[in-house]
Amino acid sequence: MSSTRTVGVALDGTRLTIVWRTTATAQDWRTNSVACDATAASVARAVSELTGDSGQWSMANISLMRPLANMRTLRFPRMPRSVMARVLERDWARYVIGIRATPHTVAARVVDQQHWRATFAPTETLDALATAADVHGWKNVRVLGSDDAIAMVARTLSADARDAAGVFVLVCDGDGPTDGVYLRNWEPVVGRRFAASATDDDAVAFIAAVSSEGAESQQALRASVIIIGATSRATALVRAVSTSSRRAGCVDIGAPAGASAAAIIAIAGTFGTPSLAIRSPVAQHVWRKEMRQVTRWLAGAAAAAFVLAFVIDTWSTESSLADVRAHRADISAHVARAMSAHSRVNAMTTTLATLAAREADASRASDVMTAITVTLPVGAALTTLSVSGDSVSVEGESTRSAAVYETLRTLPVLERVGLTVPVRQERQAGDVAIERFAFNARIKPAR
Repeated sequence: MSSTRTVGVALDGTRLTIVWRTTATAQDWRTNSVACDATAASVARAVSELTGDSGQWSMANISLMRPLANMRTLRFPRMPRSVMARVLERDWARYVIGIRATPHTVAARVVDQQHWRATFAPTETLDALATAADVHGWKNVRVLGSDDAIAMVARTLSADARDAAGVFVLVCDGDGPTDGVYLRNWEPVVGRRFAASATDDDAVAFIAAVSSEGAESQQALRASVIIIGATSRATALVRAVSTSSRRAGCVDIGAPAGASAAAIIAIAGTFGTPSLAIRSPVAQHVWRKEMRQVTRWLAGAAAAAFVLAFVIDTWSTESSLADVRAHRADISAHVARAMSAHSRVNAMTTTLATLAAREADASRASDVMTAITVTLPVGAALTTLSVSGDSVSVEGESTRSAAVYETLRTLPVLERVGLTVPVRQERQAGDVAIERFAFNARIKPAR
């Protein structure tokens, strides 16, 4: 059995169609289709039958077409996506008409502040596809709505950036238009499956209906039209939908000649990653289990990274400490000498400060008395010389008391020299006059 690199599947509730090619660049799409009413038994039977033709499905995008799966743009406030999905699943019949009254699974995505895009699909069908994937060993399977598959073609192949604001995409097989989707910002907003006998007028009516809606009219009136499918039939459809203000053109997706709409949509589903994949409860359980394993792995990796960072930080710290120890050993002798010199300087400074304090507080009486006695002028005699604290009293007699006063004033150890009592003159033997003096002074403080 040859392996398959690219596989697309389309299921509309009546048939299951598969397209495949053996290389990613080959354009020779091969297709096969079997009856399938989307029940669990029919899905298992159809998948087993088609897998034998197309080879091993390592990867496949499965597009669920209308009326099996339906897309709606709904007005709801912002809330968690899981809560929104549960709200819609409880009352799914209010929003879509399913082919069977069985529970539906909903995939929802926020469009803007007030709108959601939701895809509804039967849970039974989704579980059957998930079971088939597990049985046949499919490694990577994505389930999406046909509107999402058509939008992927427009996003991938349309080169005009103006189409992002609004664009219509029509699917056309050999008989005429089969599906139409209106995209805004490359996301499906409104979709429709045309009747089996639809004509070009039905496609024009779909475009006109969307363009007349208040919410979409401004952009839809200027939106261009992209047509995918059978080239010969699509050319006529281009002429029907083109107007003076609306551009239209065909896009070649490599569909084989005579391909059905289901085959075209199956090929469209291989053009990228869906923006709104649908997971069955079984697939969601498997996905959550895988996410838990990934979470555990990430937690383990984070713990290992923390331990590694701690070890690296500890090693870096120890290395730095070793460098510091080696440097300290290198400079220890210099530091010891510097500390010893510092101690000696401190001791000398203390001694000098002590000596200066003692010098400032020392008594200078002997120095003062000596200075006064030695410097007295000739003819002067002292009768009293006393020192009390920083005060000096000098009494005596001299032939010139003024000379004694001048001498005391010039002594560097005295200041504020002054008379204690007025000078008295006394006549001695002969004509010599003797003056008695009494001076006081202050000893200058030591520097």
